[in-house]
Amino acid sequence: MISDFIKKKLKGKDIICGILGISFFFVLSYLTNTDYRKWKRINFFINKNTQRIYINERTTLDELCDILVKNNIVKNVDDFKSCWDIRRCGRFLCRKYSKSPTVKPGSYILKTNSTNEDVVTKLRSGTQDPISLRIPQLDTKKQFSEYVSKHLMMRSADLLEVLNDDKFLKQFNTDKNHIMNTIISNTYSYYWNISPQQLVVKLTNEYKTFWNSNRLTKAKNIGLSQDEVMILASIVEKEIANIDEASTIAGIYMNRLRRKMRLEADPTLQYAIKYEYNNNANCSNFHTLKSEYNTYYKRGLPCGVITTPSTVCIDAVLNYKHHNYLYFVVSEDKKHHIFSEGYDDHLRHVRRYRKHKK
Repeated sequence: MISDFIKKKLKGKDIICGILGISFFFVLSYLTNTDYRKWKRINFFINKNTQRIYINERTTLDELCDILVKNNIVKNVDDFKSCWDIRRCGRFLCRKYSKSPTVKPGSYILKTNSTNEDVVTKLRSGTQDPISLRIPQLDTKKQFSEYVSKHLMMRSADLLEVLNDDKFLKQFNTDKNHIMNTIISNTYSYYWNISPQQLVVKLTNEYKTFWNSNRLTKAKNIGLSQDEVMILASIVEKEIANIDEASTIAGIYMNRLRRKMRLEADPTLQYAIKYEYNNNANCSNFHTLKSEYNTYYKRGLPCGVITTPSTVCIDAVLNYKHHNYLYFVVSEDKKHHIFSEGYDDHLRHVRRYRKHKK
């Protein structure tokens, strides 16, 4: 009798536990299925098919949602926000809540017809899309720092500090007075939140890669060091009216160097007046303006680059045209230069240009 009573009791508990278990399973399935539908829902519709967003190191989830809404990127921001805490646990989804959700800084390209899963996974993992950074002709470290800071997350003051840090630059066999000699005008691919130190490391690595054995041999054959090639290329960069003239103008300066003539390159004088004398040079004779950049005053090449040269102008120096030209002046239409072997011919072309200019 007692054993039959216990069996009935246990059987009743089994039924109750079974009912509770089934109920829990259905509730869990409903919740999981709801999360799954949100997780897989297409929630991003972008008119231009893709759009880049920028997230700094202090951006919160709420601020991210504001960015998505303001740019008309997300359709249902509440769905996206509710998916932020979803984690994939094997074949299942689970939630892991954080008190102050933050987003990993960086620049991300979001594509139209993306699901919440696509975007949440991308942003939460910090899977950035690199920035294509085009470095144009920039004359000074200050100009370079200000330009880069407009395209990357770093502050110009922080980058300038690194460019002036001789202790840091020593590892690249350069210093604050020569670091600009290692920066080539080109297009580079970087992550938006790269640090100033990492940027300098990558730029110097690009410089080393550019200077392959073939270019090093060519520099040696024309009697110039890497720095000297870069400096001369920067002058050519400032002089050319069109790119086809680069190797011809490089040849003129090589002829002057070989003849021990002063280069008398106008861009070097302009650089000295603008950046060393702050446009306040009181000088009637170019030859007396004291500056290691002024090639009217100083024989040979200036002490550093006067702008970041392009790969085209660097190669134009390494492969300069062999000719007998020593002088050149811009044409009347300013689309090319007129070259001369003799000074008298050069003066005649100068007078013609000035007459036309009036």
